[in-house]
Amino acid sequence: MPNQQRRPVDVPIVVDRTQAPVGRALPNANPLGRGAVIDPVTGEVVSFARSPAPEQDPFAPTGLRLGSFIVTPTADVTLGYDSNPRRLNNGVQGSLFTQSYGEIQARSDWSRHELTARLRGTYSAYASTPDVNRPELNAVVTGRIDLARTTRIDTEAHYNLTAQSPGSSNLPGQPGTGLRNLPLIHQYGGSAALVQDFGRLQVTLRGTIDRYTYEDATAADGTLIPQGDRNYNAYGARLRASYELTPGLRPFVEVGVDRHAFDTLLSSGGIQQGSTSTSYRIGSTVELTRLITGEIAVGYLMRNNIDPTLADIRVPTFDATLVWTPTALTTVRFAARSAIDETFTTNAAGIQRRDFSVELEHSFRRWLIGTVRLAYGQDVYVGNPRLDQRLVASASLVYRASRNLQIRGEVRREALMSNQPGVSYQANVFLLGIRLQR
Repeated sequence: MPNQQRRPVDVPIVVDRTQAPVGRALPNANPLGRGAVIDPVTGEVVSFARSPAPEQDPFAPTGLRLGSFIVTPTADVTLGYDSNPRRLNNGVQGSLFTQSYGEIQARSDWSRHELTARLRGTYSAYASTPDVNRPELNAVVTGRIDLARTTRIDTEAHYNLTAQSPGSSNLPGQPGTGLRNLPLIHQYGGSAALVQDFGRLQVTLRGTIDRYTYEDATAADGTLIPQGDRNYNAYGARLRASYELTPGLRPFVEVGVDRHAFDTLLSSGGIQQGSTSTSYRIGSTVELTRLITGEIAVGYLMRNNIDPTLADIRVPTFDATLVWTPTALTTVRFAARSAIDETFTTNAAGIQRRDFSVELEHSFRRWLIGTVRLAYGQDVYVGNPRLDQRLVASASLVYRASRNLQIRGEVRREALMSNQPGVSYQANVFLLGIRLQR
């Protein structure tokens, strides 16, 4: 027999073939390892059987495929107890309550462009204090249009239905002592942004418009309390430029303007309503070895009121959303926000809000997740001596029985400390619920 041709030394022994080999698997004791496959003729190792990559979250909903969309429905029923549902300083009456929650999300599965939609609603019903029953509804549709490799348009349309919060300074009266129910607030609007990449430089120009309408309130004696003078439109624009220094660091500068135009120039208290604002921010998005990700920024916000008797507002700002993942089982989230909100409190030019929160989430098991959260907020009523401090502390536990079923429990403590007499309150909330998802 002729001698077998020797393999050149520069030809690798282990090769990767796309077709499944027809050879035999080596024994597990073979030093090449479990699942090695060799060619029966030459004896070469042609491939190693690879186990499939482990699933990121085996309890995450898979969703339903409807055409080119993936739809994820969720339903949640919660039974709870609130020690102070009206958020009163005295005359406190606790109540059992139920909370019904539903959500449906849809996401396109396209190779180009993207469309997402989310609709979620909640209704809270209190057994002993029905005057604080309230609905919540949120609908958001976002779209991304890929015009070119370096150019895209981001769009959003949204609608929010909320009730004025118990204990809010904007309530025309307190539920249980002055109102039959909580007045509703409607917010609807949208935004559009043009995003252009110039190499590592990215420029974004965004425009926004929102409409806020307040439903009339009803006093305990049936008297109608009009709130139409609170309705207004908000127009805004922002220009942002960012530069990618490294794949995980993108500093940016941003300037924004907005205008609040009320339907009624004079409020019921005789104050001229309306304002214009300008904001400047400098910051960066960060991704440090995937352990710390998010965005952090500092800036300056200026607001000018139409009424000359109301003080203009000048405040520094600090905003952040950071996620730290020290281990695969533990996640820490930090958030900070600075803003100026509208207020209908007498002689107040606006509410300067600062909010901070820290959240620690830990997976004791893949199916058992615990979360503790601490949040602090401060409300400064510019032009008014009122100062409020808000504190929320909570602990929750989620048992994921399966991909489609979760059991959730939460204990929460809420407190408002105000320098105004009769405004401060405390409340303890206990929740136990079941969530179904697909």
